[in-house]
Amino acid sequence: MKFRLLLCILFGIGFLQLPAQYNLQSGMLRDHSFSISSNPANLHYLEFAKFEYSGAGALWLGNNRATLEGIFVEGNTITDETSIRLVSEMANGDNRFNGGLQLDLAQVSTQFGDQKVSFHLREQFSATAAFGAPRTLGLLLRGNGPYAGDTISDNDIDAAVYNVRALGASTVFDLNDKLHLGVGLSLLEGRQFFEVERAEYSLFTSTNGTQVDLNADYAFRSTPEFGSPGLFGFNGFGASVEAGLVYEVNEKMDVAFAVTDLGFVSWTTDKFERVIELNEFEGIFIENILEDSLQPLIDAEVDSLTNLVVPDSSRESYMTLSPVRLRADYTYRLGENNSISGTIIYSPLSVGPVTPLPLVNVTYQHEVIDGLTLGANAYGGGVDVYGVGLMGNYRFAAGSTRIDILLGSDNLIGWLAPSAARGMSVYGGVGIGLPAE
Repeated sequence: MKFRLLLCILFGIGFLQLPAQYNLQSGMLRDHSFSISSNPANLHYLEFAKFEYSGAGALWLGNNRATLEGIFVEGNTITDETSIRLVSEMANGDNRFNGGLQLDLAQVSTQFGDQKVSFHLREQFSATAAFGAPRTLGLLLRGNGPYAGDTISDNDIDAAVYNVRALGASTVFDLNDKLHLGVGLSLLEGRQFFEVERAEYSLFTSTNGTQVDLNADYAFRSTPEFGSPGLFGFNGFGASVEAGLVYEVNEKMDVAFAVTDLGFVSWTTDKFERVIELNEFEGIFIENILEDSLQPLIDAEVDSLTNLVVPDSSRESYMTLSPVRLRADYTYRLGENNSISGTIIYSPLSVGPVTPLPLVNVTYQHEVIDGLTLGANAYGGGVDVYGVGLMGNYRFAAGSTRIDILLGSDNLIGWLAPSAARGMSVYGGVGIGLPAE
């Protein structure tokens, strides 16, 4: 099976739980514009004379049961042995798959008088999937041949795809010397959407493969044709708000809270649904392949099957809540150039399957030389259960311009030791600003 098809099946393309594995470290770089998307109150810590621009992106893949060994291999092909192992590992309990991409296309911060304001253009794509029975994954990966003579069924299938572009602004208010409040508003452009409303099936394949019994009941929604609407096209609209607080307890300690992406999207969708009862189907019987009536016979059988399995469809508006994210941070400065932080992130209204666990992360960051900050993090919970990551940010001056280069991964295990990992991520960004004169 080719790698691109694996991504479609294994990770539900065609993570949001929105990006629970994103911004674990960059969100703690409070005096960098990379952190504003995590908490709008971080805008308080930016220092510039005219403006600061940044662009960033992140990619993540994860699941809560199977390791990644044998998936990313030379030739982009998954062996039958790997497929069997994946299905076996999924048999240990409920399973969830998550993948996504987030692009902070532009984050431009400036100041009007004493008021700091930041404008942003972001795009996020996420996909989730879950199966009540692991053999559903086996059916997708290996076909029905391995299950000949047996009945496989599933009545708990869930999947969703969510692609939204956000254009908005945020600002920060200093309530006193220690307490800073950030608020923001975004207009949402719905681009692609898919959601399984209900899906269950029962499939029996005879031992010799000559007979199939299929009973299924499904309904799903998707944006029209489920293709990209183009650079400026859209399939829905909405709005979201965000708010954050940072409280500086003392010179060494602060706490922060944030609610981001709290809103809705109203979509234009096509709804498809069908109940299928295909019992004792044995294919098309042809007594004489040379008969002139062969083609009409085939056409009649194809038409009959089409009427049986092709879903009814209707176009209608459909509203979804955007995948709100709750975040809490505690930071303790060990010295002038190093700190340790604890973070809890939870997405209770995520699009698609929701993990029962929040993500709990610990981060250590150290400015090892002037301008170069390195960090390490470890987390538990979330979709892929555990992860360890590294981050580097280098800030330097080029004339009167200040430049930041960010690169890291919240979960490096999937890249370095896929046999021990259930997920992986990577992120990076570039910031350009004019420092205080």
